[in-house]
Amino acid sequence: MNSTAEIKKQLDQYAWCMHSIKLRIDFLGQLLAGKKVGVSTNHLLPDVEVSAVQLRKSLELIAMASITANETEYKAVHDAFKKQWNAKYIVRDIERINPDFYPKPFVQKDDENGRKVDLDPETDYLTKKKFIKLYEWCGGRLHALNPYRQDRDEGIKYKNDLHYIEQARQQIVQLLNQHRAVLSNDRTEIWCLMESSGRNGKPQAFLMTKHKFSNQT
Repeated sequence: MNSTAEIKKQLDQYAWCMHSIKLRIDFLGQLLAGKKVGVSTNHLLPDVEVSAVQLRKSLELIAMASITANETEYKAVHDAFKKQWNAKYIVRDIERINPDFYPKPFVQKDDENGRKVDLDPETDYLTKKKFIKLYEWCGGRLHALNPYRQDRDEGIKYKNDLHYIEQARQQIVQLLNQHRAVLSNDRTEIWCLMESSGRNGKPQAFLMTKHKFSNQT
């Protein structure tokens, strides 16, 4: 069993990943809304490419956060885990040791009977299948267009990309806003709030006993 110091380090690392994602997603939201965020572009192609970078790095951080939640087990099967960066391969390796690793959104609701937790909210979040598809899509947008392609005109190839990017951004928000990640021992979970009053609005992670909340709706 991990010591108190090891658990704190694990939670701090997880929260750091979430904070880095939050900064990128906030930046992306402002860029898509046309606000000044230190990047000035009036062209579709650079907007798409800058956005693809932020999305791709956010996905890599989601995957890296899963390493912090399962670090001991992951290290046992991947000695070079600290150098790993490809989200697709991290997902593949993590699934081998913890098939249930992917974060799951939850919603806290207040009613006349007090606060309840809905562990299976009906929301359009970024599922694991969408995660892989989006990661591959981002990679495709980071390469220059071949001049021999019939769709090399950015008005054809990239016409609907900003809408897709905004949709993906919102799905990441829905996934992570309040979420939990089951650890490989299947008895504990990391619960994370992306907006925590206890940390001046920064993400905060907690270690929870799984069965304690499994029957709440």
